[in-house]
Amino acid sequence: MSPSLPINCATASVIRALIFGIGEKPPAPLYMANVRLERDDSYEKVAFDGLWAFDFGTGTSPVMEGFTPVTPSTLYSKGRGYGLKDAHIWRAMDALQPDPLYQDFLCIESGGLAVDVPNGKYRVFVNIDSPSEYWGDYQRYRKRAVLAQGKPVVTETMDLESFKKKYFRFWDTEDLPTENTFDKYQKAYFHEKLFDVDVTDGQLRIDFQGQDYACSVSAVVIFPVAKAAEGEKFLRWVEAKRRFYFDNYFKRVLHKPAGDPLRPTAEDQRRGYVAFTRDYMQDVYYNDTPPAGKTGQPLSGEAFAGEYEPLTLALVPLADLGRVTVTAGDLTGPGGAKIEAAGIAALLSLHASARETGHSFTVANLSPRVAEILSLVGLERTLFSHNMVEILHSGSRLESSAA
Repeated sequence: MSPSLPINCATASVIRALIFGIGEKPPAPLYMANVRLERDDSYEKVAFDGLWAFDFGTGTSPVMEGFTPVTPSTLYSKGRGYGLKDAHIWRAMDALQPDPLYQDFLCIESGGLAVDVPNGKYRVFVNIDSPSEYWGDYQRYRKRAVLAQGKPVVTETMDLESFKKKYFRFWDTEDLPTENTFDKYQKAYFHEKLFDVDVTDGQLRIDFQGQDYACSVSAVVIFPVAKAAEGEKFLRWVEAKRRFYFDNYFKRVLHKPAGDPLRPTAEDQRRGYVAFTRDYMQDVYYNDTPPAGKTGQPLSGEAFAGEYEPLTLALVPLADLGRVTVTAGDLTGPGGAKIEAAGIAALLSLHASARETGHSFTVANLSPRVAEILSLVGLERTLFSHNMVEILHSGSRLESSAA
C-alpha cells in the first residue's frame, strides 16, 4: 500500500507531527515504515512559457498549485499585467468542495479579467459552472454569456425545462463499485468553455454577463494557439490534479456483503439466478446473498384494506441476464380474497453513492435507492427510510383485506 495525501504548500512548513489512527479495536497490527514528505513537482513538468492560469476565489480559500489567485481585490494594473477590470462582483464564495480549483469562485455579473499579452491568437479555457455552494443550492440563471475582446463567444439560456433536465439528469443512474465517482459525476457536472481569441492591442479581455450565480468563475487558463499541444497537456494535468484532490477528500467505503455462500439448485442454474426475500426493513445491497435456507420461500405480507404493504424480492444473477422484466399476477388469500395485478406496483431499486457525514463529509457509500416507479396505482406520496437515502423497494395497495 502506498497512500498519498495532499498538503497545502502554504502550511507544509509549520507541520510538527503526523498522527495516524487505526481505531480502538484494529483487527490486526499495522506496521509503517519510510514515512516521508515529498515535494510535488508535477506542475513544473507541464508548465511552459506563454501559459497563464488563474484560480478565482476568496482571499482565504485554497489555490490550486500552478495557478495565480484572483480575488475581489486583484484589480488590473499595468505593473501587475493582469487583474479584474470593470468587474461587478455579486459574491465571492468558497463551497469547500470538490477540489481547490473549482470549490471557490467569483460571481461576476459584468466586466471581467484583463491580461497583458503579446499580440497573437490565444486559446482560452474557462469554468463558470458552480459546485452548488456549501449548502447545495443549485446554479440557475435565465441567461449568461462570456465575451472575448468584447464579442460573445459563449451564450447560454436556462428555462424550467432545461433546469429540470440538468437537475435530474442522474436520477435513474446506477452506481457500480468499479466506477470512479469523479469521472462519472464531476466531469459531467462541469462543462468548461474553450475558445480562441485574436489579440491585436496587447491585452486579452474576458468579460462575463449574468445575474447572481450565472457566471460563477472559478478558473481561467490562457495559452498561445501555437502551443496548443502543451496547453492540452496542462489541462489534462489540471483534470488529473482535481481528481487526485477529489479522491483524497471523498473516501469510498463499500458495503460489507451480508449472507452466506451461494448454493444454487439445478433449477437456479437453469434459469440463471437465485431468488430470495428479505424483510423490507432490511436493505438489500448489490453484493448481498441470501442466508442459508432462505431461498425458495414465498413472498408474504399482511395488511388491511386500503393499506400499502411493501415486499422485497431480490435476484442474485449467476450469469449476465441482460434485460429483466418483473410481472406481477393476481394475489389470492384465505376465503378466496384476491388482490388484482392492477393493484400491485413494481418499484426498481438501484444503487447510488450517498454522503455519509453531512456537509463536511469525507465518505461516500453505496446504498440502495429507488430510481424508477412502474405502474404504481394510487400511491399519493413517496416514502423515505430513516436515513433519507433509499425509498421503499416495492408496494401494493390492498383493496380488500387479505394476507
